[in-house]
Amino acid sequence: MDIAKGPDATEEQLTLRMLFVNFGAIHTSSMTFMHAFYYLASDETYMKLLRSEVDEVVEQYGWTKDALDMMVIVDSFLKECQRLHAPGLAGLLRRAAQDFTFSNGITIPRGTIVGASILETHLDSSVYTNPLEFDPLRYVKLSTSSQNPSETQFGSAEPSKKKYDITAVSLDSLIFGYGRHACPGRFFAAAELKLMMAYLVRHYDVKLENGVKERPRDLTFGLNVMPNPFARAMFRKRR
Repeated sequence: MDIAKGPDATEEQLTLRMLFVNFGAIHTSSMTFMHAFYYLASDETYMKLLRSEVDEVVEQYGWTKDALDMMVIVDSFLKECQRLHAPGLAGLLRRAAQDFTFSNGITIPRGTIVGASILETHLDSSVYTNPLEFDPLRYVKLSTSSQNPSETQFGSAEPSKKKYDITAVSLDSLIFGYGRHACPGRFFAAAELKLMMAYLVRHYDVKLENGVKERPRDLTFGLNVMPNPFARAMFRKRR
């Protein structure tokens, strides 16, 4: 906002910038939460797993930032949802600054928009064990494993305990981008998602309508992926 000059500094243009940023923050967080919610509603074992951690942590730390930091299972659960249900099929979109020819002879002309396949990256069996399987404890296991063969492949300079957090970025986890253009709002988004998930599992029981046990299938249009908007769920407040 501060560096806007000339026509970019008008009230209209500054407002459009803010709307663009706000839009990018709203639908991505809400869709991630719905992906996670569908897992909870379709399998009660996930609810029990998260609720056990949330109840224990909240009883000890209350509703605080420290409490959210201690919810490592909730963190892993959400990150695993992101791994299998990214908001789009392509990430790290960039415009080629100059012509580039790969070793196989394929040339990318200057000005071409290129990107990485998020789905193929997140389903790489050389990085993730049983990549097609939803494992809510996947990142808890990775963070506690001292002999994990993929540790060096995540390329993170963060402390080992934070290496697999939902906010950690790497070439094997592209939800929040990578490098200097990684999403700056990911820390707020992570806190928001964990807080909503913790409140849900602590205060409500949920299930899909009519006893459905199969997680609703995602909808894909173009490069976009979204949680099924037609599924129906039931809530019951805990006593």
